[in-house]
Amino acid sequence: MYNRSYSGHEYVNDLLVGHPGRFQSTFRMSAETFTRLRDFMVSRDLIKDTRNMTATEQVTIFFRVITHSASARDTAEFLQHSLETVSRYFKTLLNAIFSVVDEFVKLPNENTTSSIANFKV
Repeated sequence: MYNRSYSGHEYVNDLLVGHPGRFQSTFRMSAETFTRLRDFMVSRDLIKDTRNMTATEQVTIFFRVITHSASARDTAEFLQHSLETVSRYFKTLLNAIFSVVDEFVKLPNENTTSSIANFKV
């Protein structure tokens, strides 16, 4: 079924080495940010290359879905992988992101003033 002449892996690699604006437009982040995030996830053993899927493609699945509101079917066609594969790796990345969210997102506490609360019309 997935018999396009180039794979999703080849497409993503083309984006990574191509014009920076193209990657930015496609994934809503720079190629450097994407690569640093992938490397961070790999260094934490949250994702790894498998026989049929690189860590780069795994991150691509996640960001394809969230940046384009893409369906699993659309993502499967886009990256030339099965629906089961797309679903599995989306879930893997979602769990990986949740496992490190506290390192990157700091919620306000009771001592934090809100600029919204202090906003006057």
